[in-house]
Amino acid sequence: QTIFDITKFGAKPGADIRQALLSAWDAAAKSSTPSKVVVPAGNWYLSQILLQENKAPIELNVQGTIEADADPGKLPNKQAEWITINYVDGLTLTGGGVFDGKGQQAWKQNDCGSNTECAKLPIVSETI
Repeated sequence: QTIFDITKFGAKPGADIRQALLSAWDAAAKSSTPSKVVVPAGNWYLSQILLQENKAPIELNVQGTIEADADPGKLPNKQAEWITINYVDGLTLTGGGVFDGKGQQAWKQNDCGSNTECAKLPIVSETI
């Protein structure tokens, strides 16, 4: 199993890990053998991401906490979810980490009952 640690792709605590996670995922997804993408222990900020398609089984190992912005208006793509995983065969999620969508703060800003153009709240969407 080949391991792809996001810190080897430039992830740093306190900065958006989007590009590092996307790069690690893409490298793992192109592998023809099983692979593991690792988010190490610690707090990691993630603006938004779409992870999709793979050639061989992928393990997403989240040991730390992946945090969304508490302001749902800051999602770069207002029509997409915070984390989307699409068209992946053989996905395993491990590590005991946390996906913190900042729901307590974000839901206070939810105006979707009165605003049909409201920003999506930070959620995780998965299509396998």
